[in-house]
Amino acid sequence: MRSVIRIEQPDRYGRWLGYLLADGENVNARIIGAGLAFETVSHYGKQGLDRYAEQCLAAARTAPKPEFEQPSEFRKRNRKE
Repeated sequence: MRSVIRIEQPDRYGRWLGYLLADGENVNARIIGAGLAFETVSHYGKQGLDRYAEQCLAAARTAPKPEFEQPSEFRKRNRKE
């Protein structure tokens, strides 16, 4: 069984942020734990989904640093003035 949990309203940028669960496992936390993504909970908040947010934060504490730059840093560097 697969499901997606998302917040009830978009964030301040109009995006729908959420957590992907596959067979009950938090896929977001798994990807973060493998060093394939940055956690964003510390920037965007828990969005009312505390359990899943905490799993992502815990995964980030022991995860290797991703081998790519933060998307926000990329956007800053490539901003057209």
